[in-house]
Amino acid sequence: MKYIKAFNNRNDLEIYKKSKLTTPHVFLNKQNLRDLDYLEKYDRLEYISSTSTGGQYIDLGYKLLENTDDIRIDIKFNIFDHGKDGLQQSTLIAAQPESGAYPGFTMRINANDINSSTNVVTLNTKWLCSKDWSSYIENGKTRYGCIYFNPKRLNGDPAMGGGTFTYINRIYEYSIVLDQIPDSQINDFNCHLFCALDSSNQPFRYIAADLYYLKFTKGNTVIRNLVPVRRKSDNVVGLYDIENNHFYVSQGDEPFVAGPILEYNKIYNISYLESTGTQWIDTLIHPTTGYGFELYGGFTHFANNEFFGGGNNFNNGLGICTQYTGSYGIIVGTTEVCQISAEDNVMHLFKVNSDGTVYVDNEYKGQSTTQMPDGNYTMNIFKHSSTNVPLFAKIYYCKIFDNNDNLVFDGIPVRKNGIGYMFDRVTNTLFENKGTENFILGRDIL
Repeated sequence: MKYIKAFNNRNDLEIYKKSKLTTPHVFLNKQNLRDLDYLEKYDRLEYISSTSTGGQYIDLGYKLLENTDDIRIDIKFNIFDHGKDGLQQSTLIAAQPESGAYPGFTMRINANDINSSTNVVTLNTKWLCSKDWSSYIENGKTRYGCIYFNPKRLNGDPAMGGGTFTYINRIYEYSIVLDQIPDSQINDFNCHLFCALDSSNQPFRYIAADLYYLKFTKGNTVIRNLVPVRRKSDNVVGLYDIENNHFYVSQGDEPFVAGPILEYNKIYNISYLESTGTQWIDTLIHPTTGYGFELYGGFTHFANNEFFGGGNNFNNGLGICTQYTGSYGIIVGTTEVCQISAEDNVMHLFKVNSDGTVYVDNEYKGQSTTQMPDGNYTMNIFKHSSTNVPLFAKIYYCKIFDNNDNLVFDGIPVRKNGIGYMFDRVTNTLFENKGTENFILGRDIL
């Protein structure tokens, strides 16, 4: 056998040539050959899920803040619903009680507004990680070192800018470093997952979330390396600690729910792709007069920028832009056919037909009879071909039609090995991100 499946340093299953197994980034030295033994007894899963009613949690039996050594947390997760005790302050990692009288660390939701009719949660980006461990006041209580679920790039900058945003059903992948930990933050509380701890050190404020992996590292020492698994002998679902050969199951009222078995190179349909201002896709489709499109999506954080399309410039092409007035403008040829009002995280169905008629949410908005410009440009998603700045936006699907109404691009969001793509069902082609960083991924469509 020339090839073998193995896990890399991000816990992703990859295929390697046996002759390359000594490559430093591969988990296959003597220590880590042992780490693969658990696959004889466990099926590796994409993720495990806690539910909105189950009250699942894990006590790791590990004191995260027992000293001031730097801590690195590598985690991939998705929040998809209310926890058992409601949504506000639902917690994924807790190393302190919630009474406010203790120091420590939590990673939780801090909801400023919860829409009870739609279950959409918005957060304000003022709640960022307290990197310097300086105290601040929250509802009259002193807090230290709290990480809130704000989309952040790995350098710590906000990914969404100011304002509010929704975050339910999007996959986050973080590397968080807690450094310069002062003596005042040391405590004697075990680290818990999927819940917070009340003033009596009992679990509450459970969270409904998918967990893809979680690793704690102090200095160069891996303390916990947790991956989702299902035990083959009895189908019990939990987290397996590769570093310590220990299987953690739910200690709450119900068991964890298994995600799909991890399969390398399998393509999964997801609900949407989300750009945080750096990601975009080139469809390679060159539009001419009579081309049209159908797209469902919208911006997540308003900026005056182009959302989709191609042309010599945005006033001479085919596509969608956002305006200074806080609206969408739809351009066909040299005509801005219409402007429609716009709000963060409100999605719309945009459609332009071959005769230049424009519809938004199935409502007629006008018609253009002007010609498309000549030029070497293609249709881009999340930005226009005449600009280099992508928009903060989500797209659920994108179709492009030629001047004979033939479907020439039928793009749907997918993920492969944790990376987001647009998959064209016309040519069976994966279109990758042409920008930087990775897309935020919507939840799997099962």
